Amino acid sequence: MAGGAVGVILDAARTAEADRRANVALGAAAIAMTVGAYEASFRPPLDVRSAFGTTSASFFFIRLGLMIAALALAYAWEQRPWTTRRWSPLQVLGRSSLFIYWIHVEMVYGLVSTPLHRTLSLRAAWSGFGLFCLFMLLCAVAKDRIVTRWRGRGGTASSRTAHPAELSSSGRGLAPSR
Repeated sequence: MAGGAVGVILDAARTAEADRRANVALGAAAIAMTVGAYEASFRPPLDVRSAFGTTSASFFFIRLGLMIAALALAYAWEQRPWTTRRWSPLQVLGRSSLFIYWIHVEMVYGLVSTPLHRTLSLRAAWSGFGLFCLFMLLCAVAKDRIVTRWRGRGGTASSRTAHPAELSSSGRGLAPSR
């Protein structure tokens, strides 16, 4: 439900400025939620049967705050002023999220990785995670190129698509222009 609430807040932003304000407010609220939940984790739990890493309300709100903060950081990354080049790995992965999910499930939980389960050191696991993320990005780029060729369109499939706030402010989107 929290993800749906965040989605409703972001969907209500119909201009680029409203989008910026919503993301800044969500980022600030996420940091406050994370810090507050962390502080609350040192107090007695609401339910004495809860364990911090599984059923604790504090742990839930710490994770929720971190995820919402990550969303605000992703927005900030997409709005970075120091680059004129608009290719973004976040956009590529976002457009291919279902494809990436399907591949990652097969690779992480399937037969391919079974020999690696519970055998890697922490350093090797982090290295593998980084390489796996890079591999997922390369898979998404390859899928975009294959789809572009298959459809017979010109241009690159990874070119920047307009943000809904830009579409509505230009009059091309579904939302009324203001």
